Amino acid sequence: MSRPVQEEDLVPTRGLVLVMAATIVLTLGCLLWVWLVMKPFERASRGSEAPLRALRGEVGAASQTPVDQTLFSERQAYSAARLRHQRGVLDSYGYVDKDKGIVRIPIRRAMELVAKEAHK
Repeated sequence: MSRPVQEEDLVPTRGLVLVMAATIVLTLGCLLWVWLVMKPFERASRGSEAPLRALRGEVGAASQTPVDQTLFSERQAYSAARLRHQRGVLDSYGYVDKDKGIVRIPIRRAMELVAKEAHK
């Protein structure tokens, strides 16, 4: 019987280098393609030039761009006062139109009357 001969271990270096180079080129090509495809979306997502005009001092009467200059705390105070007023209207008696005889009653009382009518 003859002894088996072991083949020499060879790594296909040239093939591995070619595969790695092709992978790098393909990856760079994909990145370039994505960049080119996404560029219009990036421009669109930045919005209008209004923030840039604001930095240049072009916002306001000169540029015909309406600017709400109400402070946030004032707006919140206004909203709270408005809610208190609306709650007061809902919880009180009063005239809606005195000449026509239309009155307003508290909302809780109105709901009670409607519920009483439904049970009859």
